[in-house]
Amino acid sequence: PSLVEFRDRFCLPLAQFLAANGVRVADLAMAEVEWNVGVDAQRPRLMDGATELLSAMRAARIPVGVLSAAAESVVQNDIARLDLQGRFQPVVGGARSKREVLARLVARSAGTVLYVGDTEFDVLEALAAGAVPIGFSGGYRPAGALRAAGAVEVVDDLRDLIGIVLD
Repeated sequence: PSLVEFRDRFCLPLAQFLAANGVRVADLAMAEVEWNVGVDAQRPRLMDGATELLSAMRAARIPVGVLSAAAESVVQNDIARLDLQGRFQPVVGGARSKREVLARLVARSAGTVLYVGDTEFDVLEALAAGAVPIGFSGGYRPAGALRAAGAVEVVDDLRDLIGIVLD
């Protein structure tokens, strides 16, 4: 499929996406492992505005974490390849339930927890956990889908988050 077709079909949880695309239930666990191996083999790239966003958050002493359904090793490898070690707290990979992780963060946070996600699943998990969902249309899913799921803001360049966070 083309990138547009892929983005139209992609969804989380990953098992749901794989099953919808013909992977048998008995093969889902292995297909997820193979997906992560494939993702890990790709060279990661920073999205537009990531460097500026991270610098602005560091200057403002606002913590930035990573919460991903991708395997922990994939997330850690990407951080290392991009030379961003020590820039994120917490780092959680392999999250089966983003809602649970976010709910713990919300419960122990003195402020508002924003969750930037690029799928409807991310938005719904943030809402269920009491976090504020921000959609990122530069990832897997388009802006309209993220808005329809309940994202309070949608950005296509991470620099746009600086004003949202600092406000």
